[in-house]
Amino acid sequence: MAFIRTKNLELAGELDRHNALSIMLRNVSLGLLFLAVNSFIQFFISQNPVNIFACIGLLVLSALIMREAIKFRALFYDGIYETILAYRIDLESAIKPVHSTVKRRKVEKE
Repeated sequence: MAFIRTKNLELAGELDRHNALSIMLRNVSLGLLFLAVNSFIQFFISQNPVNIFACIGLLVLSALIMREAIKFRALFYDGIYETILAYRIDLESAIKPVHSTVKRRKVEKE
């Protein structure tokens, strides 16, 4: 029984790690997007072409990080779905009917 609890805690920790990484990567991507907007505004103020290249680089980096965040989010939800399916199969095999077959037939007829 302790082995099952330990395994469940490990699985929950792994799923939670995927969710936390997804949230953190989305926040980093949003921060890079804000920096890109800031760099774009700075380009119009100073007319320095370095700022527009920085803006483009930050936008590309933000998109790549967002794509990784989406992957981690998919891993999180896929893991939850697989766990629910695994527990449902175990529960269905472990649960025994309360009524005997004769009583069940009487209940179904009514």
